[in-house]
Amino acid sequence: MKKNIFTIPLFNYEYNGDMDSLETNIRKYVGAVRSVKRSNVHGYQSLPDLHTLEFMQPFMRWLCENAGEAFDELGHIRQHVNVEGCWFNINNTLNSHNQIHNHSGIVSGVFYLKAPEGAGNLHIMNMGMNQMWLGHNQADRPGSATAAHYTIKPRAGDMYLWPSYLYHSVDSNTKDVERISISFNLT
Repeated sequence: MKKNIFTIPLFNYEYNGDMDSLETNIRKYVGAVRSVKRSNVHGYQSLPDLHTLEFMQPFMRWLCENAGEAFDELGHIRQHVNVEGCWFNINNTLNSHNQIHNHSGIVSGVFYLKAPEGAGNLHIMNMGMNQMWLGHNQADRPGSATAAHYTIKPRAGDMYLWPSYLYHSVDSNTKDVERISISFNLT
């Protein structure tokens, strides 16, 4: 008899809202507010209060509606989803990336506003993997018990949600393109 003792869900949704308006307002924000330094290297990162801004409200409603599924799957009884923090990243050079990190909250995630070909991949780390384990290097195919990380090639309009404790990173762009993502923590 086999049991899967640890499984970690990853949720994926596609946004059908007004992405042009979202991008226009983000560009206005960039012109008015200096970048902060958190996990973003050689790129722009906004303050983590984006969820309080008027232009973000349609997106925030959509986010909270969809995030309910993640809270349910993780076994959390909820009255409603709260946004603890929300910010955006602009990575527009070959050297810009997001270092390995995790978040606060219960559910965290990222939404890709712009993700052209050559935008850096998102890596979600396998928390149970010790890369020194011989089985990691000798597996014929990566799986949940042998892979060190799960890789996502970003696409504009896609949102991913996962438990906040998972470490993740974003590669440098492989082309000189602009990637815009919105990240968030939910309770």
